[in-house]
Formats: sequence, C-alpha cells, structure tokens
Amino acid sequence: MRALYPKHPAPSMGRAVLGGRFEGTLQLSADAFILFEPIGVFGHRGLLRDANTLRDSVLLRTMTLPTRADVHVQTTMLHQVFEELQARENLKDENGRALDPIAVAGLIDKLWEVAEMLTSPDDDTVLQILREDYCPFPPDVRLAEWLVQRARKTVPTVDGTEEVPYHKMLGDLIRSFG
Repeated sequence: MRALYPKHPAPSMGRAVLGGRFEGTLQLSADAFILFEPIGVFGHRGLLRDANTLRDSVLLRTMTLPTRADVHVQTTMLHQVFEELQARENLKDENGRALDPIAVAGLIDKLWEVAEMLTSPDDDTVLQILREDYCPFPPDVRLAEWLVQRARKTVPTVDGTEEVPYHKMLGDLIRSFG
C-alpha cells in the first residue's frame, strides 16, 4: 500500500499504542475510516495476483456494511462528541484546579442527552449529530486555544498532492455517509 500511496500518513493502528481507554477504539475507527478507500484500491489490485489471506480478509472486512456502519458511528462519536469531551476534561479553572465532581456530573448529563438523542425513534432527531455545528456541550471560552489547534491540524490527501484540514475533512467525510 505504501507504493500506491507514498505520501499518505500511516497511522499506528495497534491497541497497545492507543491504550485501553474508551477513546482508543474511537480513534482507531477514525484512522480506519480515512483509509477505507486506499485499502479498497490496494485490495482490489491485489486480487489480480495470488491469493493472500491477510490482504483478502482485510478487504472483505472493510467492504461489509456492518463494519462500515460500526466504523462510521464510532468515527462520528469521536469527531462530534469525545474529542471535545477530552479537551474539557483537561480544562482548569481560574485557580488552576481541574474539574470538580459537579462539573463532571454536568458533562455526564450531556453525554446522557446525546445517548437519548441517538436512540430517538425520529430520524431527524438522530441525524442532528451530523450537523457541522453540532456540539452537545455549552460554549466555553477556555476551549478557544484547543479549537484553533484542532482547526490547524492537517493531513495529506490520499494521493498526497496537498494538505487538508483534518477536522474539516473528517467532518465532511462523516456527513457524506462514507
């Protein structure tokens, strides 16, 4: 695959690197989501050669709708909810103290509201999470620097011809229903 996409970033996709925390599988899904197209091209070209169990099983797995749906949902949750939640966990108050239990409870309440929204029988309610401006949390001026840093992060396009903003590219990809 490196020969087909020499400038495409090669994310580390091992659980040991990401850790065992909740966002590990979400980040892994986001990395896989971006690689679906290159994996498909690589796998299909490989079908013209001899059989390769690993390559062929990865290709088959990435082509199935349940796998694509699972990865799409996990990537959406990372992009729309958990990246900002993690940034909020690291916020300090004016005295340099971390979040207190009351503030943490407020974040948990917001996660509960997200879960209720996603389990609604109304499709329009569920699809609110795909809005570009969706954020389940109230605005917080202390996140301004984090938002700027997130907007600056770039990745090369699949063909490696240019750098694109990662957050916008991932959001556009999610909203396209992958």
